[in-house]
Amino acid sequence: MKKGIALSGGGARSFCQIGVLKVLEKEGIHFDVITGTSMGAIIGTIYSFTQSAEQLEDIIFKIFSKSELKKIENFFSRKRERNYFNRFVDGIKDFSILLFDSFKSGIFDSEIIKEKIYMYIGKEIYFEEQKNILGIIATDYFSGKTVIFNKGKIIPSLIASCAIPGLITPVKINDKYYVDGGVTSNLPVIANHILGGEIIIGIENNSPLEKEKPFNAFEVFLQIEKIKNNYSNIFEGSMADFLLKIELPYTEWFNFSKLKQCIKIGEDYTFKNLELIEKIIINQKKKDLRNEIIENLKDFFSIRESTRI
Repeated sequence: MKKGIALSGGGARSFCQIGVLKVLEKEGIHFDVITGTSMGAIIGTIYSFTQSAEQLEDIIFKIFSKSELKKIENFFSRKRERNYFNRFVDGIKDFSILLFDSFKSGIFDSEIIKEKIYMYIGKEIYFEEQKNILGIIATDYFSGKTVIFNKGKIIPSLIASCAIPGLITPVKINDKYYVDGGVTSNLPVIANHILGGEIIIGIENNSPLEKEKPFNAFEVFLQIEKIKNNYSNIFEGSMADFLLKIELPYTEWFNFSKLKQCIKIGEDYTFKNLELIEKIIINQKKKDLRNEIIENLKDFFSIRESTRI
């Protein structure tokens, strides 16, 4: 039976998935089908190419130590750490940004991001070059469908999977526009099954919901995103044969400086559950409920090729 792993989105929180893969690889557990959403898509793609959790960790460290990402973390972190007066001033500044950017579809241009990535890697990479089956999840902006990219060019589909609405402009692929896969499928278990996964491990890495009254719209936005993802993760997570539900307290999606801590938490959690994971994989114990639910939802998903930009 084909083993699959579904890697959820969650920005910096998804770094814990590297720790999971390190432990499972040391135990000789490898996967035939890898599906990923947003940051999970980046981690899944690098792992699919390298087939090495150590190389994956090295590459992620190189990518996420960039000064641009530190600026993003500082920008979002200040909204929580500053006093009331400074937060009020920040709110006025942010309102100005919102006013002047209101005719744009995102703060960061996906085309510029695409150009920078091509400059970094120096060549085009394709799904067909993978040794296993790789699926990158994005959301069709106009139809609202969950899209599984698994043919053609990888980079455009990766950016589409990470295109957080309002932050990164929608990505154009083959005359269609796509946004963050987490909008419709943050934990891509169904997509993994559609691509052939039979025994599927899911990794969920939500941060806990806030318990205090929000101070500004930004905090409301964060909370709503968590609620939406929680609902989606519960639904798809219930269809995984084993769900690693990793808690990352005090870590938000923009906390890129917490890479090492997140990896360590992922390792520790996987060690604690290793016996259960091995039991499911060895016994090949499947959920009967999943096949019926997925059959009913198949038409909501669409498999496409990433070719023309």
